[in-house]
Amino acid sequence: AEYVNKYLKEKGVKTNKIGVICANPDQSKHLETAKVKVLGQELDFVNLRAETYEESSRIPGMRFGTALEDALRRDFTVNGLFYNVNEGIVEDFTKRGISDMKLRIIRTPLPACETFRDDPLRIMRAIRFASRLGFELDSEIKFCARLPEILNALANKVSRERIGVELMGMLDSKAPLRALSLISDFDLTKVVFRVPLDAIPSPESDRDSGITLYKETGFEEEAVWGNHGLQYAANLEMQIAELDSAVSRISHLSNQTIYLSAMLQPLHGKNIINLKGRAEPAIVVLVRDSLKLRLSLANDILNTSIGCEVFSQMMKTQRYDTPDPELRLSLGKLIRNIKGLWPLSLKLAVATQSCNVSDSKGCEKITQLINNWGLNEFYKLKPMVDGKAIMKIKGIKGGPKLGVLMEQLWDWRILHPSGTIEDCIDYLKTLPVPEIPVDNSKKKKKRQNTNSVSTARIDN
Repeated sequence: AEYVNKYLKEKGVKTNKIGVICANPDQSKHLETAKVKVLGQELDFVNLRAETYEESSRIPGMRFGTALEDALRRDFTVNGLFYNVNEGIVEDFTKRGISDMKLRIIRTPLPACETFRDDPLRIMRAIRFASRLGFELDSEIKFCARLPEILNALANKVSRERIGVELMGMLDSKAPLRALSLISDFDLTKVVFRVPLDAIPSPESDRDSGITLYKETGFEEEAVWGNHGLQYAANLEMQIAELDSAVSRISHLSNQTIYLSAMLQPLHGKNIINLKGRAEPAIVVLVRDSLKLRLSLANDILNTSIGCEVFSQMMKTQRYDTPDPELRLSLGKLIRNIKGLWPLSLKLAVATQSCNVSDSKGCEKITQLINNWGLNEFYKLKPMVDGKAIMKIKGIKGGPKLGVLMEQLWDWRILHPSGTIEDCIDYLKTLPVPEIPVDNSKKKKKRQNTNSVSTARIDN
């Protein structure tokens, strides 16, 4: 980096300060990296490296190496190409990188099993590159990725955060469905969508393998629900391709939300018992704890699942053929709760019903009802009467009573789209103040805790 800056100065070109990223073995950073901006482009300067791996970790040890060693340590041949700035040529030390680039093949420089055994995350990277670039996977990669020892290595040597990051990259590619299909083909569903080890009780033998961890009654094996989820994703992609009025409203949603919603829909209504004995939706646990993705994404997928179930029931019973106030209220409350996810929920409902003609017509009729009733963006409206005004009119303080009254006003607004603020206030005045039952168990527990503290102070 210093030589580059020296050369630029001699040519009268403005130079920038060189930054140094120090070696940090604890974070798998074994050699220093220099960073400098050249002609507006930030460049990294690193030494050629060779790697050695410990059996229990995917984080390598590093030493200075030759160009050949550096090329062979790369994950794939297409990532092992060098550009010789002196001669202006591309150097292919693996002897396969350029040809694999032309043939559009993902291949490992070293034997695939050795590469995956050293760093099992490379299986996920292979799938991500294949789906993003439209490349084919080498037959040796396909064979080794299915081996039990490689699956166990991926489950035990790679952090859940890294698996989640790779999955998000796959779903953000041009072919997310292909990525999910490859995960299923390689039997990786059991690893990628694995319940966290501390989520539910399971035999120690299963904990060691890191594979069979679904033990709750009614919770299907991952191979079963994974196949259903993959089919839902394929059906949903077909629905999206039709680009009708409902689907146009999901353009703001990420591929991660869309495809994970389909993949995890078979888990709707399933719960996982955590160590505290509390039941949590399986969808939330898998997204938040197993894939280590943001909670907001987990909640979006859960809400999509809830909406999908409601719309599915409407289609099965053809409830949309009797557009009465009750149906209007049900749709309005649902859309207010799941917000802009409702078009995705509706399309996913069709996808879970095998995309038959009657369900597609049901989807169109429900969409038409929602639009005609002005409910499509109902979740964006602000309350006609805010909390302070409600408390003043009804003579109450905040709390559960206020929440009940606000919900009743929203219900009134769903059924009275042309109602004014004055109409809403008049309706509010007719409502009785809700009776909220007192939970004595909490008070009793609080008193017990207080007594325990008092006793402790006396004893001390």
